[in-house]
Amino acid sequence: MSTSLPRAIKQRTCIGCRGVGHANELLRFTVSNAYVVCDTEKKRGGRGAWVHPTPECLGQALSNRAFNRAFRSAVDARDVHALLDMTKERKLPEKKAGREPMGTR
Repeated sequence: MSTSLPRAIKQRTCIGCRGVGHANELLRFTVSNAYVVCDTEKKRGGRGAWVHPTPECLGQALSNRAFNRAFRSAVDARDVHALLDMTKERKLPEKKAGREPMGTR
């Protein structure tokens, strides 16, 4: 009989809509030399800002200057604007490819 506790699910708050979601459902952004960059591996050090990968949340975060608040300084969000343009053209993948749930093979 196992007495270990279940693993905690990492939840983060989207800076666009302020909704809470699982870390694997959100994009993580960090700052590098005053530029906002997407941390696709979610392993970069330092403060991170989390956003749903939708044009609505990205647009809301940009219009409300949420990246400046999240990083506690003025940052250049040109890369986020480019990402927003890409999401308007085509939908970002909702989920990363990974392991299949048990019993689906």
